[in-house]
Amino acid sequence: MLYRTINFGIESNRFDDSPCKRKGYKSSNFVGNSSLELLHGYKCLKRILWGVSLMLSFDMFAADIWLVGDSTMCDYPRNSMQQGWGMHLPQFCKKGVKVYNCAKGGRSTKSFREQGFWKKMIAEVKEGDFVLLGMAINDSANKKIRPQNHTELGGEFEDNLKQYIKEIRQKGAIPMLTTSTVIYSANGLTRNAGTLRKYNEAIILVAKETGTDIVDLNDCAFRKIKAMQFAEVYPMYMASADTEEQKNDYCHTTAKGALFFSDCFVQLCKKDKLPIAALLK
Repeated sequence: MLYRTINFGIESNRFDDSPCKRKGYKSSNFVGNSSLELLHGYKCLKRILWGVSLMLSFDMFAADIWLVGDSTMCDYPRNSMQQGWGMHLPQFCKKGVKVYNCAKGGRSTKSFREQGFWKKMIAEVKEGDFVLLGMAINDSANKKIRPQNHTELGGEFEDNLKQYIKEIRQKGAIPMLTTSTVIYSANGLTRNAGTLRKYNEAIILVAKETGTDIVDLNDCAFRKIKAMQFAEVYPMYMASADTEEQKNDYCHTTAKGALFFSDCFVQLCKKDKLPIAALLK
């Protein structure tokens, strides 16, 4: 059940003298004056209908959305050129739905937990919420260069995801998995194979084994990007910042790229008729 039951208690002074609330009100006060009785009855009905219309004007949802991921998903200052796709998800949600973007740059399924982010977040998750896990890029990092993030396939990585899923369900919340965004290359060809792809394939396998809803964001975005010209894709990545530091950054996205991946996510949720689609416009 996605909707929250709401009890509207109207406490404004403007209603204190209403015949619906006034203490000591007796219908006999209006005997012999049917027009006055009708007027007060009309005012009562009008105020009741006003309260109902107020209630219906809000899309109140019991379920919120929590995001767990890395720098491709996390929040940045609104004026930052670099943006994560999770920043743009709220604009695709119905009124009243809250999105808590807990993604952290440079984290993996291992470091997100070890550094205390998971413990703090899961404590706030409530029954019926959706928790989206989107980690693979940092897990696939070179073990020698980034040992704090690297996790092994065929064991540690999958076990970490399963443990997250287990703890989410223990809270009565709904776990979801998503594959990574697409890493592009300067020659215009997407690098959708290799190590990262193996981690994405592992995510899909974990989803099947645990009966968890999955959004294959990587595959959907890859197909769309493959059909685009380089000039269209280039502004989506931080390489377009044209700085020495980021000239080869075809992993992190600009606002345009972040919006692109967020839109892909939403469209897939609707296409596959996932339960979370009920919270999306």
